[in-house]
Amino acid sequence: MKSTLRLLFASIALTTASANPFVGENMNASSVRREDGGFSMKMTKKQVGKTINKYSTMVDHSKKSGPQLSMYEQAVEQIYGKSLDKQIFERKTESLLASKSQEYRKEKRLGDSHVGSTLKTDDGFMWTGTIYMGRFSPMDVVFDTGSDWLVIESHLCDSCEGNTYDTSESPVIGTEESYRWYGSAQLYGIEHEDTVCVLLNECVENFEYFAIYTQEGITEPIDGILGLARPNQFYYSAYYDTETYEPGQLYLQAMYNQGLIDERTVSFYFDQLQTSYADFGQPQESAMSNIDDLVYFDMTDNDFFWSTYNQAVGIGSTQSSSVYGYGDSGDKYAETLNNNSIYTIFDTGLSAMMISGAYFEDLITRIFKYMGATNYRIENGYVLCDCYSDFPPLYFMFE
Repeated sequence: MKSTLRLLFASIALTTASANPFVGENMNASSVRREDGGFSMKMTKKQVGKTINKYSTMVDHSKKSGPQLSMYEQAVEQIYGKSLDKQIFERKTESLLASKSQEYRKEKRLGDSHVGSTLKTDDGFMWTGTIYMGRFSPMDVVFDTGSDWLVIESHLCDSCEGNTYDTSESPVIGTEESYRWYGSAQLYGIEHEDTVCVLLNECVENFEYFAIYTQEGITEPIDGILGLARPNQFYYSAYYDTETYEPGQLYLQAMYNQGLIDERTVSFYFDQLQTSYADFGQPQESAMSNIDDLVYFDMTDNDFFWSTYNQAVGIGSTQSSSVYGYGDSGDKYAETLNNNSIYTIFDTGLSAMMISGAYFEDLITRIFKYMGATNYRIENGYVLCDCYSDFPPLYFMFE
């Protein structure tokens, strides 16, 4: 049987007082037990200067490209030289790339065969919610559908920022300390067991988690990560001949097993202006403009990730003339293609949208062509351009 992931797109309306659980007496609550038996956990948009780039090793920093000039444009540049606007853009681009090159060198660790670029932005953010370790210690965690374990910063961690949890009262159940990698974040610690709550009196007992003793890559205001992946092997494990992976204990499954929720479902409501939250258990139909508009996607069978296949991208509209389709990428990426659709992961722990390197440059070129823009450049994994204000909306098609 295929799994389903409830994705509430156009069907979600702005929350009203009756739909938003965090109003009135619950305005300052971090979690609410709803009348339908589910939990709503408030999510807060947190400013971070250095987001966790879980797929940093996948970014190709070697390619360089820009818009192809027509014969006429090439002739004009040869006769008259580049326009002042073009010269200013190229000078700014070179200056930015030089500074990024310094960052790559600083972040390259001894023994690394690659350089993983951490996404650093002045306006970067991640969404966190509050759980209670040992019943009474609040910890802000990222709700992450792309990982499994609950990882928490221990009081023994000198490299951790912000809140840490006193793990001295948590029994150690791991046999040896080990490393965990979340892309640009590197964690070192061991497995413990403790009570983990969404409310002070709504708890999962004897829950296994990974206590962080030292780390690099997680910054304040993030105190940990709550994994919400699926309890399966990786879909492409057999293809890449990787070792069998035993998923960690999943909090959603544990909530269901211990009777806290009656449905193994998590739903997300994101809103830039009003309260955002995650619903554990039965989704709130009152938060939808029309229950009949609810869209279900078939998930890939037996995968660790919440994954499916993306058929195409509409640039500016969904009319056939504006649709970008995925062509044959050759043998290199053949395993992630299915009838010209690409394998796609829905990951709430990632702060950026990522496109396969087989299509990235071509798709970016199509976007700028749609805009009629020429001042852009693709280099070192970045797209550099003037501050255009007319970028088109993108429509991702899923059957």
